[in-house]
Amino acid sequence: MMKTKVWMLLFALTAVSASAQQLFLQLGGGLATHYNADAPVGSAKLAIGNEWEFGKQWSFAPALAFVGKGWQDADTMTPDWVYSTDGVLQMGANGQPLQRTDAEGNLMYSKMGRSTTTNYLQLDLPIHYYLRVGDHRFWRFTGGVYAAYGVGGRRRTQGDGREAGARKIEYHDATFTRVEGMRRWDAGLKVGVAYQFPSAFTFGAEVDFGALPVNRRSEDLSKVGRNVSAMLTLTYHFRRHKAYTRLQDVDLD
Repeated sequence: MMKTKVWMLLFALTAVSASAQQLFLQLGGGLATHYNADAPVGSAKLAIGNEWEFGKQWSFAPALAFVGKGWQDADTMTPDWVYSTDGVLQMGANGQPLQRTDAEGNLMYSKMGRSTTTNYLQLDLPIHYYLRVGDHRFWRFTGGVYAAYGVGGRRRTQGDGREAGARKIEYHDATFTRVEGMRRWDAGLKVGVAYQFPSAFTFGAEVDFGALPVNRRSEDLSKVGRNVSAMLTLTYHFRRHKAYTRLQDVDLD
């Protein structure tokens, strides 16, 4: 059901953009993390949008995007619990789970690593400022906001000694439905810079700074996090006449 809604929104924006004849398609890739996370994960973006000009050097370019973000937690040590052959956790005389020991009787632990991906349907609301540097060549500076709603993702866990069987090695949980404490809404600020070529392409970089906490503390999540991501982007403009008409009377000085 959610996937159907996403595609309907994308098609609706495509129709509006096509009628305005200012349609653009953007691809992006980079890194994403939380401000307080241990390490980043890969990030990607696919967006379709519409650009409206106002004045000679300014434009407004809202876009609807499917964005992948996430983060990686620091490794932690977990007790290596003992299970029977049929997967039943074995309990000691003290009522606590039995923990595996080595040949010398030392308690054994497993190093657990976790990384989480979060997929969002994101609405970007940027304002562009164009600085002409040559014939049909511009530097583009961007500032704006974004709002996003989580539609998918997964948390990958490796080396959790508290689990049974193959789950001791690796298992996955759906981010927004199985990880306690996750919140679907995200919003924040966008900044970026790009270079517009005489062709239909613009190459740039952008950073999203999340302002909303995307989770609360829980048994699954020890820290409250906010998204931050940095990407390189490539934008294809289906009509590039704006680059030739908007600033043709603006001096290079």
